[in-house]
Amino acid sequence: MRAMVAIVSLLFVVTCYALKIASIDYAPITTQNFSEANNQLLNPEDIRLPVTSHIQAGKIERHSFQKIQLSTPLFVIGDDEQSKQWLRMHAKNMQNLHALGLVANIQTKEHLQQLEKLAGMPLMPVNVDELSEILEVSHYPYVFESRVIWQ
Repeated sequence: MRAMVAIVSLLFVVTCYALKIASIDYAPITTQNFSEANNQLLNPEDIRLPVTSHIQAGKIERHSFQKIQLSTPLFVIGDDEQSKQWLRMHAKNMQNLHALGLVANIQTKEHLQQLEKLAGMPLMPVNVDELSEILEVSHYPYVFESRVIWQ
């Protein structure tokens, strides 16, 4: 008898819950709602900005770095005139190397797009403090390629 009462009570609770769910007014899914959400997902750079790092633009000496080896060359620039000038001179070389481009100290999507246009490739805004500490570099722009750091 107790089992029967427990089953009936459970069915009653489940039925009430189902009726409650059925009575909720859901907003219809429209193409406009879907498009707005999709556009937000397609523009991830909005959530990555702004980016700040402790390192700043400056000069570095070319040197070897034997502690680690990366399979893909990478370069680090900032949103400053020295980095832009460096990028104008080295963009084609970075494209040929298929280097990964990282951008430090950048504030807006528009500035990122300007740098990407100069580079001729996508760039990733990121805090490079830990990477620069590992590579023992205190300024950008720099390239880490085949265990050599150069500017």
